[in-house]
Amino acid sequence: MKYQGNRIQFWKSNGDQLGADDNMAVATYYGEFVSDNQPNVSCHLIYDGTVAFTATFESSNDRDATTYAAATAGSWVDESSIADVVIAAAAGGNMMQHVGWSAARGRVKVVVTTGGRLVGWDSRR
Repeated sequence: MKYQGNRIQFWKSNGDQLGADDNMAVATYYGEFVSDNQPNVSCHLIYDGTVAFTATFESSNDRDATTYAAATAGSWVDESSIADVVIAAAAGGNMMQHVGWSAARGRVKVVVTTGGRLVGWDSRR
């Protein structure tokens, strides 16, 4: 069986890269989860029982937009068809799936209000 999941690299809004084994502190993080204009995408978030956060899914067709911050207002836009995820210190996971994706790029914006562990995986086909 072929698995297509890729670990999402998260960046703080100041441009600092989060290490694979680092916990998230209270801050805003961004992780790009899709590219290549694939029509079906998913973003899987896995978190421990300490972290509290809100995740918003955004998309862009701007190839020059940085992952961790929009250089120009409007470069990244909220995917209004996908509900925001709000987690309050409960271990678990969340899967966002989008069929018929047409944006060139996608990312998850994570606003952490209580620090802890959160990792993300993407898949596209």
